[in-house]
Amino acid sequence: MAQIVLVDDNEGVLTTIQLLLKARHDDEVALYTSPEELLRAMDQGMRPDLVITDYSMPGMNGGELLTSIARRDESIPGIVITGYPEGLDALAGRYPILCKGTRDFIPTLLKHVKIFLSTPTTASAERLLAGS
Repeated sequence: MAQIVLVDDNEGVLTTIQLLLKARHDDEVALYTSPEELLRAMDQGMRPDLVITDYSMPGMNGGELLTSIARRDESIPGIVITGYPEGLDALAGRYPILCKGTRDFIPTLLKHVKIFLSTPTTASAERLLAGS
């Protein structure tokens, strides 16, 4: 079973996407309301298989979060979700950027999740070997 992490300062968005993912995937979905909270969990040994993060958040934006995650483990993929995709071209070269509120947001998000989860990460391989 894979571990998907959602990071957004809007708890309504977190809950909605969590329900959507749980309806489509039999994976664990962990919620974080701040990038710093996720990084602290990772520093204590948590390793997600996929991180879905909002871009615009107080303190640290989603691009900075994904950069910090990559420094810890380059194998963890990320997806950026945002209501304002303008100016994110440099980030788009490394991560999919999905615009919340568009007609195809949900199907596109589900497609990307399926693609990323079909490619095992270091974290999922370690859990499989550990028997969890």
